[in-house]
Amino acid sequence: FAGTVDSLKCLDAFHADFGASNRAGETGVHVAAYWGNVEVLKYLFDKKLSFDDVDNEGNNAYVLAVSGKQREALEYVSSVCKPEVLKRAILAAAAVGDVGILKCVAQRFGELEERLAGKVFFACLDAYVGDEDVILWVLGEEFMNNFNVNSKSREGDCAIHKACLFKMEKVVAKLLDMGARIESVNKKGMTPLVIAGW
Repeated sequence: FAGTVDSLKCLDAFHADFGASNRAGETGVHVAAYWGNVEVLKYLFDKKLSFDDVDNEGNNAYVLAVSGKQREALEYVSSVCKPEVLKRAILAAAAVGDVGILKCVAQRFGELEERLAGKVFFACLDAYVGDEDVILWVLGEEFMNNFNVNSKSREGDCAIHKACLFKMEKVVAKLLDMGARIESVNKKGMTPLVIAGW
């Protein structure tokens, strides 16, 4: 399925089941999306295959195109997927470390709900260590309007804890402008000031 349309036509002549899945729950749509094979995706769409089904890990074709960093496939799959199946993709896009992919996915969304916005921000911090301009761009985008700057990760860190840990001075300044609490304490009893002094 990462091959050519001609090979699919040959298989079709023998009545191949293009909707069959492998042990990972991946169909031809999933594989073609990950490898960015748009012509194959179009052929499978014409064959009425679902672009909304998920594999065993809960990934749909759109998320797999994100993971494979396939921008052209992203554009096509987003045009045929149901809007509700795209939500998980924003987290995947935040984690892949490709700002072009992140921007491509982000433009599909309005405001994210608060909890998801927090997850996206922490994923971006981990993926773009040292690239403050990307983080500042994320903070200024509409999809992050509901981000609670003082929400905490499982470790009890707020955004400003992580920004201090990564020595992102411009991000720290922006978070403070947004109301980040410098006295916030994580589960290790550490404030952002203590972390900044490491």
